[in-house]
Amino acid sequence: MAKPNYYVLQRANDDRYPLFESDDPNRRPLFRAQWVTLPAPLVIRLGAPVPDDPVLVDYHSMPQHVFSRRLADAILALEPENVQLIPAMLHFRDKTYEYAQLHAAVAVSGVLDMNRSRFSPSGSILKSISLHYDRIAELPEKQRLLIALKEEARKFIFHEDVKRAIEATGGVGFRFIHVDDWTDGSSFK
Repeated sequence: MAKPNYYVLQRANDDRYPLFESDDPNRRPLFRAQWVTLPAPLVIRLGAPVPDDPVLVDYHSMPQHVFSRRLADAILALEPENVQLIPAMLHFRDKTYEYAQLHAAVAVSGVLDMNRSRFSPSGSILKSISLHYDRIAELPEKQRLLIALKEEARKFIFHEDVKRAIEATGGVGFRFIHVDDWTDGSSFK
């Protein structure tokens, strides 16, 4: 069996695509891997630095992943387990936009090869990714689609099927980097 392809999703390197942020008091349960129900959609806004002429696209980061409704629907159609897409609303220029924030309901331990992955000297920043594909193969199929790495907060790896589904939407504002090619400097390339 060939090893599956996994990718890291990042925002496209375009300064016109703003970062998002939120100080919604309802977001507190999102700080831990757990199933959550929020009383209302998460309120998000443009984050600093706000571009002079911001362009809203299908993917933004807060640094959490934030998807347009069409990207969220493409992901949900695959029925990935252990993740949630939390409804979010952005009010911008007298209009309301629907988004969804990716949330790790269950973070998966042991799929990141801690000996071959590289970390900063302090051990707090992941610099490159190496995976235990044999451990990934032990997971149920739906849990292999989108994996939240327990060892690295807010780091998800996307199975090639999820990558294809997202790309098939024709959405903009994102890019996928194969885990073998990803480094902590990939955002700036």
